[in-house]
This record gives sequence, C-alpha cells and structure tokens, in this order.
Amino acid sequence: MADEERITLLKQGVEAWNAWRVKNPEVAMDLTSADLRNTNLRGMNLSGVYFNSTNLVDANLSGMNLSKASFRDAILSGANLSDANLSGTDLRNTGLSDVHLRRANLSHADLFSAHLRRSNLSHADLKGAYFGRADLSGARLTMQISAMRFSAREHQKPWGSSGCGSEEWRLTIVGGHSRVPCPQLVVY
Repeated sequence: MADEERITLLKQGVEAWNAWRVKNPEVAMDLTSADLRNTNLRGMNLSGVYFNSTNLVDANLSGMNLSKASFRDAILSGANLSDANLSGTDLRNTGLSDVHLRRANLSHADLFSAHLRRSNLSHADLKGAYFGRADLSGARLTMQISAMRFSAREHQKPWGSSGCGSEEWRLTIVGGHSRVPCPQLVVY
C-alpha cells in the first residue's frame, strides 16, 4: 500500500518531490496501489519507484526517467509515456492498452503478459525487452531495424495441442511479413 506521506509529497509538485528525493536517495519510494489517474507527473524523478497495482490511467509520464521502476499489475491505459526512459523496468502483467510509448526507451524491460493493445510503440528502443505472452494486438511497432536482430521462436507446447491457442502474430518488416505461431519476440 502506498505511503500517504509519499502521496502528499507527490501532490506538492515537481520541486518538492525532486528536492526530497535528492535529500533521501536511500529511501525506497513505494506508491503501490495509489490512485494517480489523470495525474501530471512530468518532471519528477521517479526512477526506481514501486508503482505495483497503481492506477495511472491517462497519467502524463512523458519524457520521464522511470528506469528500474516497477509497474507490475499497474493500469496505465491511455497514459502518455512518449520519450520516457523505461529501461530495466518491470512491466509484467501491466495494462498498457492505448498507451503512447513513441520513442520510449524500453531496453531490457520485462513486459511478460503485458497488455499493449492499440499502443503506439513507434520508434521505441526495444533492445533486450522481453515480450513473452504480451498482447500486442493492434499495437503500432514502426522502428528502424538496421543493426537489430529479430528472433521469433515457437514456445514449447504447454498451452494445448496447437502450441498456444488460436492466436497468430504477424510481424511486418518493410512490406513483407512473417507468420510465426506463438512467437517470443526478442530484439537484440
């Protein structure tokens, strides 16, 4: 559960929050289960913060340093995370539908079972990001692929006789396409 003192500090604004973080770098910031809907958090130092099960629907986190933060089971539907640094972030089972992640740094982020339906990941840095069982239905994945390697591997068959159900992903690369049942998308 989020510490009410931290929520109060957060609501005092960018300067108060960042000054407190500078003076107290060793204190773990836990905003678990907080209701931060429609909140503008732009400019705040939120690296390493625990946002597990937090409601961040329609929040503005654009351009933020959220590296090594934890958003496990959080809801960020409709949030703006464009240009945000989410490197090494725990986004497992996070609701990221309709989220703006344009040019976001998701390098080495864990997006296992994340829900990214209709999200914009255009030009995002996905190097080393893990998307196992993530739902990318309707997501926009436009990116520069020179100097990147894509690997799609079929999972072992723990989800039934056809491999993993009836879903089939399609990875479109420069006008062509590759159909791979049940892929694990890995970007190197």
